[in-house]
Amino acid sequence: MWKYVLLLVFAKVLGRLPVRVSYFLAGRAADTVYVLHKPLRYRVWANMRHVLGPDASKGQLRRAARGVLRNVARYYVDLARIPHIDLENFRNRRLRYYGFEENFLPAVAQGRGVILASAHMASPEFVLQVLLTEDVKVLGLTEPLKPPILSRLIDGLRGSQGHTFLPVNIKGVKAAIRTLKAGGVVALMGDRDIEGRSLSLPLCGEE
Repeated sequence: MWKYVLLLVFAKVLGRLPVRVSYFLAGRAADTVYVLHKPLRYRVWANMRHVLGPDASKGQLRRAARGVLRNVARYYVDLARIPHIDLENFRNRRLRYYGFEENFLPAVAQGRGVILASAHMASPEFVLQVLLTEDVKVLGLTEPLKPPILSRLIDGLRGSQGHTFLPVNIKGVKAAIRTLKAGGVVALMGDRDIEGRSLSLPLCGEE
């Protein structure tokens, strides 16, 4: 329950602050976690060692690990900002995209259903908000979190501008199938099977 309360306060406060201020505060919070949470720090070091290679210095490793945690913190800032962003301003001034008018919109217009797939990089659900400027609403499937009230809070933030986000379960999958049959758009994260049946693939020298 403490995660729910913390995120709720986070969303209410940081979501309304200027981006630079909220990113700065999130960065300082990430630095504090880096110092105080020793097991997490070691796990990030181990992961970044694979990315940077065996010849990376301790200084490079530490800077990269701090950067990882700061980026995670910025992700939560972006999540908290979703209810408050100006979509037109976001599209015109803060986003670079490719193939939107040439590929995506014609595919939607065909009415046969469209699947958008992304990896866990940056803030995919934040970028999805721009589709609303073209009156395109998306059903996104998300990882169920515990307690369920935490899932509902995060999915509520993700969908606050008009999209719908549901946990991956029978209800969510049925809703996705209905959406595709009706010619709608479904968004998925394609790089992780949360049920544990995924294939092991090489990445940075490790499976």
